[in-house]
Amino acid sequence: MNRILTSIIGLLILSGCTTIRFQTLDVKNAAAIKDQTVAVTNYPKPDFSAMTPAKATLAIVGAFAAISEGNQIIANNNVADPAKKTSDELVAALENKLGAKRIATPIEVTDDDVSKIATLAAPTARYVIDVKSFVWNMGYFATDWFHYRVIYTARARLIDTNAKTVIAEGFCKRIPESNANAPTYDDVLANQAKWLKDEMNQVGITCADSFKKEMLAFATPTSPIAEAQTTAKALTERVTTNSQPEPIPPQKVVLTKTETVANAITPSPTSGSTESIKPDLAPTPTPAILTPQAQSQPMTQTAPVPNKVPAPVSTASTPLEPPSPEPSKQSNIYQPTVREIVQTPPEKGSIQLVEFVLGVSSATVERLAKNQSCFGGNGAGLVSPKGSRELYKMKCDDGKILMAKCELRQCTVLSHH
Repeated sequence: MNRILTSIIGLLILSGCTTIRFQTLDVKNAAAIKDQTVAVTNYPKPDFSAMTPAKATLAIVGAFAAISEGNQIIANNNVADPAKKTSDELVAALENKLGAKRIATPIEVTDDDVSKIATLAAPTARYVIDVKSFVWNMGYFATDWFHYRVIYTARARLIDTNAKTVIAEGFCKRIPESNANAPTYDDVLANQAKWLKDEMNQVGITCADSFKKEMLAFATPTSPIAEAQTTAKALTERVTTNSQPEPIPPQKVVLTKTETVANAITPSPTSGSTESIKPDLAPTPTPAILTPQAQSQPMTQTAPVPNKVPAPVSTASTPLEPPSPEPSKQSNIYQPTVREIVQTPPEKGSIQLVEFVLGVSSATVERLAKNQSCFGGNGAGLVSPKGSRELYKMKCDDGKILMAKCELRQCTVLSHH
């Protein structure tokens, strides 16, 4: 009689006659489980209620009838308590994640007192997975009296038998809200209650997954593709927020003829870390050819950054078309031609005399630029000598300049403004 009354109360309030204390397994206790034995508890099957609309009209008498009929369904068709499936799943997780060792024989219990369970299990197991079903019934939908669902609640605990204490505890509740694909009463009982058996098995798995995450703190596995995307996103955000631009070293320019090459300079209307300006080049009796340091004995000068460029010596009006550089006798020397003069701010302390050059890692830098919403222009141009460490620049459609550094073809964004 007491069992039936307890089942009726549980049916009405969807909770067990016990206090649930939510507790997640901490790191210290998790580490102690390694190579330790773990057993599971086995309770007698709780009463199963099969409530129908006809029985519901009979109030307390109908509740007794529903429990009586439900217990017959479970017994005649040998339907398993979902707590057994949940216990098996949790012990398997402790074996795989924490290196526990399962005890094959369950601990038969009738009382859920922690001290009593620990005393029964202590001779064979260091820890106990204790899963108990509270509400376990079948009933019709409130808005659909012809289709049925399974309602279930359970509690799980991880007990340390030495200390006789609970080191992790959780609660699972399953109440389907949708009647889509729900069975009729006859469908539930067809083929020796096959639908009911399958549903109880799935209920056990669903609760086990909930306990693994909330009680044991086992994260859901991530697919390799999703993990790679997450890692790439994190790296991009870290580079964008934390990376500081590396100062550009002063460039040494060798002048084979000391001539003035600029006639007038008009600053670009866009502002940023660098300012592109267009020179009007004028010829002189002997043209000035700017190349990197050659093999001969040239005069080496470090070009300063002027606020104003002085007027040219020559007054000829014909623009100077700089000749193409002669092929280098040493194939490993990088020789850009003079196509663009870039003036950096005085604190940078340098003048770069380079043209747009496609580098080995240009495509990589352009992909990084795309992630920074930088598009357009010629793409990513190499602005440093080729080698294991290279510097790239890309002008975006919105006027911003993106700088990137590549070391052994591994590229990161230095600045974007």
